Amino acid sequence: MAKRRPLAAAVVLVLLAGAGCGAWLRWRSGDTAEALDAWTYVPAAELSVQGAKPNLVLLSSDGERFVAVGRASPPGGGSVIASWTSTDGRSWREGNLGAVARTSGGAMVTGLARVKGGFVAVGARLSSGAAQTFLGSAAWTSADGVMWKAVATPPGDPFTTFSRPTLMSDGVHAYSRMGTSTWWRLGPDGAWRPFTSPGTRDCQQTYREQATRPGLFLYGYCGNPPRAALFALDSAGRVHDRSQALGDRISVVETAGARGGTMIAAGYRQLPPDDPAAQAAGPPPDGPDDQGPPFGAAYARSADGGATWSPARTMPGTGPTDHPQVGRFTALGSAFLMSGLVEREGTAVPVLWTSRDDGETWRLHRLPGFAEDGSLGDPAEAGGRVVIPALVGIDPLVTAGVFINSTDD
Repeated sequence: MAKRRPLAAAVVLVLLAGAGCGAWLRWRSGDTAEALDAWTYVPAAELSVQGAKPNLVLLSSDGERFVAVGRASPPGGGSVIASWTSTDGRSWREGNLGAVARTSGGAMVTGLARVKGGFVAVGARLSSGAAQTFLGSAAWTSADGVMWKAVATPPGDPFTTFSRPTLMSDGVHAYSRMGTSTWWRLGPDGAWRPFTSPGTRDCQQTYREQATRPGLFLYGYCGNPPRAALFALDSAGRVHDRSQALGDRISVVETAGARGGTMIAAGYRQLPPDDPAAQAAGPPPDGPDDQGPPFGAAYARSADGGATWSPARTMPGTGPTDHPQVGRFTALGSAFLMSGLVEREGTAVPVLWTSRDDGETWRLHRLPGFAEDGSLGDPAEAGGRVVIPALVGIDPLVTAGVFINSTDD
């Protein structure tokens, strides 16, 4: 059994492109032109830039423009944070986040979210000099992604060097753990207030999040053997537990999202012994241990807001030895999109699944490998166009390029 790679990360979904270009080319030769033409890869060197070279590690949008933040390398050397905006994903213009952050010394940025009235970014303040140390958390807001200002962090500034600040949004409020287990919610009035995260004591996995415009999902698993954890938060902060209704259809939830009354939950389910995939599969990559019954990538769908769910279905377009892994679900225009990876001949290849019938059926799109140990950032949509950052490295992440598509293709 090929050991699976963990997918989840606080900032990006790691999708390893693998070292074997030959394996990818042999697989790609059988693809239809339609599947390959759906997405265009634009290397970073071909992006048009006004200002610092874009490093689109964190990407969002307001429906009309893309907004990105990340680490930049100024001409004089060193490393600073910066922001960029674009209307087409190809031409980028630097904003003033870097200049604002430099007024308080060095900084790093670890989260970006769209909220009511604009955008919020969080990160950490760093000491000056070659040996930078963490000084505390930091937060910035912007109405348009171009002009930014620093804002206060939660009372007491509970930042630690062991966990970087995270950020998510329900479309109205921003939520952050600011480096600890304490959750805070930032409202339109600019005030941070404590927020109690849902869950139970035996939930071993840190919840991940997915905006539902407006609304938010927190998901993961609880216990060992794992049981699905799925909570929906509305824009008023009310929590709706969908875990029991989802049941054992999905054991480890890796992603979830919704549009209207339709909800999708995807992750890993335990495979029955007679399933052909069970012979090649292993435990879920983000599960509680590496030993146990075989699990396979699957999704379930609800048409009534999570009250009832369809039986789990295997992610399509893969064979029993592909070891498919699912990543982020995103509702983009009239389509649903889910990222992931599959393995062929020891090579991990990034893929996308798309659905144009509210998640009833999904189609696999294989993406060309763009780098060894590559990763895909979260997708964003603006003006009918979808952009997905293609990233390399771990810390720091660097933009190799972008995948661009149009929702009306």
